[in-house]
Amino acid sequence: MLWQPIDIGRIRVRNRVFVSAHTTNLGRDNLATDRHVAYHRARARGGVGLIVTEALRVHPTAAARDRTLGVFDDACIGPLSRVADAVHEEGAALFGQVMHIGRQANGALARTASWGASPQPWATGAAVPHQLDLHELAELRRAFADGARRVLAAGLDGLEVHLGHGHLLAQFLSPAVNHRRDAYGGSDEGRLRFPREVLEEVLAIADGAPVGIRVSAEEFLPGGL
Repeated sequence: MLWQPIDIGRIRVRNRVFVSAHTTNLGRDNLATDRHVAYHRARARGGVGLIVTEALRVHPTAAARDRTLGVFDDACIGPLSRVADAVHEEGAALFGQVMHIGRQANGALARTASWGASPQPWATGAAVPHQLDLHELAELRRAFADGARRVLAAGLDGLEVHLGHGHLLAQFLSPAVNHRRDAYGGSDEGRLRFPREVLEEVLAIADGAPVGIRVSAEEFLPGGL
């Protein structure tokens, strides 16, 4: 069964073995490099059906270091397209994972305070994040949509929206982290509101291309999911 083809939306994947998103630290200035091309080509040549890229940061405030990848301007399209071409030449499909790291971002690199659902540091001694206001939430919805558009413009086959691992969308979902008193906090419905709005924006851009999510089933936080 593992080696049987599977249809994911309109994409035929040659088997059910896939490489999940994971950080490589092979980027330069937040862009994919020749090392990414070689890295993903090798995995596609090894026979997997689907590869999901490492997290593609949708906004400059999501930067952690310059070796990670961003999709916050059109400069990313050419480098990502070379990765997609290499994977396709070896017969595999490639999805791009879009994300914002939220309060775990390196504020010094982004030259701003990290952005979060609430002003709660992610670790003891970490900086207090800036709580996103409504205008910034709108900016980030557009950033996710624009990032998704760039991923597809680069020739990737689908998208994955990162709602796990304590990153920004997970911070909104989490009752242990989201202490907002507006429409984006409190109840399950409130905490789901911003992630749902982001998904709606991405689905509209995808226009039929497959869209998945990655979510943490267990946060391992007191009072968390």
